[in-house]
Amino acid sequence: MMQGSVERQAEEVARLIAARLGVKAGSPDAAVARARRKLPARIRRAADELIQAAAMDRHPRLRLMVDRNRTDRAYRTCMRYLRPLGARERRRAIVLDALSAMGRAVFGVLVLVIAWLAWRGPQ
Repeated sequence: MMQGSVERQAEEVARLIAARLGVKAGSPDAAVARARRKLPARIRRAADELIQAAAMDRHPRLRLMVDRNRTDRAYRTCMRYLRPLGARERRRAIVLDALSAMGRAVFGVLVLVIAWLAWRGPQ
């Protein structure tokens, strides 16, 4: 991995956080800090790890202590969550959400009708 690539990865994660979660921040540190509650814990930890590695990567002696495999894993974890869905998957998700909402509504009406019939008793 080239020098400064950890910092580029952190900046890309911050850009995606801003785009996907609507967080406005100037630096990757601020973007992750502002998106704290909007990110799942696993993604938050990976982003924090990436930000810390980027800070260590700026210092010549600390750069040697950065575990590249671990930062790559953290980067992939963040990207997997933050990468936006494609158009086909987004449409599919919308249709499935609508169908599940209609199914819940029909189920609720059926339960109410059965409860009403049971309450009225046989005639």
